[in-house]
Amino acid sequence: MSTKTDVVMLIVYALGFYGMLASGILLGDYFRVVSLECASCWGSNVDIILYRSYHEFLGIPIPAYSMAFFVVFMVLGSLGQMGKLERKSVFKLVTVFSLLGLVVGMYLIYVMAFMLREVCWWCLSMDLALALLLSFSVLEMHKRY
Repeated sequence: MSTKTDVVMLIVYALGFYGMLASGILLGDYFRVVSLECASCWGSNVDIILYRSYHEFLGIPIPAYSMAFFVVFMVLGSLGQMGKLERKSVFKLVTVFSLLGLVVGMYLIYVMAFMLREVCWWCLSMDLALALLLSFSVLEMHKRY
């Protein structure tokens, strides 16, 4: 077991945890459990983004999907760290899931930029986490396999 690979698995877990946390914050705002007043001081109006017709898919809020999606990365990082799943499989799955997430993220960025004309910094930070996950997994696969 390589220490460097362990660090990469820890990074996969940490980015998954961050994405789950950010999704949870947006979900809390969606259900009015948490208020994201601070988002307005960044030049963003999260309410416009969360409460338009783009906030749900099949009747479920988008942040709920992203929360579950990022939990998958946490599970993959944990399984890879514990050796319960072959590392090559972990990196392949992280690559596939992060690409899928980035495709959806690019569509949502399009919606924010051109349809709503508002920016959700939490959402963009989750897209950055997905891009980092993709980068780490592709680099790790390229180096090792």
